Amino acid sequence: MHSVGENSSGAIGRFGMVVAAIVGTYIACVAWFGASHGAITPHFGQGAELLGRALISSACVALSLYLIRALKRSSGGSPFATIAQDFREKPSAGSIVTAIVVFMGWAGVLLAYSPMKRMIADVRGFPLDDTLAGIDHQFFGMDAWRITDIVFGSPLMTGLLQLCYTLWFYFMWGSIILCMVVGRRTLRWRYSIAFFLCWILVGSLAAYYLASAGPCFYGEAFHDGRFSELMDHLRRSDAVLHNISPYMGLQSLSFQAMLWDGFVNHRDKFGIGISAMPSIHVAISCLMALAAYQVSRRAGRIMTIFAAIIWIGSIQLGWHYASDGIVGGGMALMIWQAAGVITSWVILGNVRSMGLARSVPEATTPACSKD
Repeated sequence: MHSVGENSSGAIGRFGMVVAAIVGTYIACVAWFGASHGAITPHFGQGAELLGRALISSACVALSLYLIRALKRSSGGSPFATIAQDFREKPSAGSIVTAIVVFMGWAGVLLAYSPMKRMIADVRGFPLDDTLAGIDHQFFGMDAWRITDIVFGSPLMTGLLQLCYTLWFYFMWGSIILCMVVGRRTLRWRYSIAFFLCWILVGSLAAYYLASAGPCFYGEAFHDGRFSELMDHLRRSDAVLHNISPYMGLQSLSFQAMLWDGFVNHRDKFGIGISAMPSIHVAISCLMALAAYQVSRRAGRIMTIFAAIIWIGSIQLGWHYASDGIVGGGMALMIWQAAGVITSWVILGNVRSMGLARSVPEATTPACSKD
């Protein structure tokens, strides 16, 4: 489908309205949910602080990406000349509006996601862990971590999975920052809409109805030693890695301890909350891979491998059952298709051709191309 009207003020305005409707509805629903269940109302009072942190983080990531892009575009010449040329060129109003909408949408999602995740465990508890663990065992003939442990059970291999799991946060932030600053607008619109919907539908709605704690909290939540061997194995690997270097180790263990302490003591802190099914890590990783394929096949393959590693890491590090990642990835695919339909039909107003839902035209256009 030809991206008709992506530069029009009408399409840009409709993109803003779509994001406002999605994020605004989410914030309102989370506030209603907290009030109706007698749970802690979302801490909207921390909104200014959150927006400030998000702005600083976004600015740092955007600046880093821009400098890398300037070095690449200079092709051996002076990167300062490239930067000077960029500053002489007046950015389009559409690019500025798109950046503002994406940033405000992400800030709004962050504002509501953390309290919603915290309230899920308080309201629902963890009713599905036994079922999900049983599904894994029935499908694989054993708990899924025993399969991943065959290849990734050594301390160094587990440490590699931890490194990728940590890098996920930078990749995730980088992907939404890219939507603010570079690329063809149709792809930026589609990805940002899918990105927000993933956090809302996968990380909140599905997480509520499929509430579970995950293998790492199985012993504390149910006083059952089913996954105690896995956790003991991770602690031994962590000790080995720390002996190699104080900068090495499994950060997941300390983060898991912090999350459980926050759950038990009902701490009102940003980022505190326990929910395993579906895996938001795998969902966002799959979403990044789907978007990367619209840039180039090579980028798509690299991000697909990364998504597979994140799925394996989610199992080996004790965060998730195998089915958590499968459901999260499947939902990401459906959300990506839905975002394509929204972009094509609602934003671009192209009712006759729904090609964007199948293949975004930027597949042969580098994401760093100008608008």
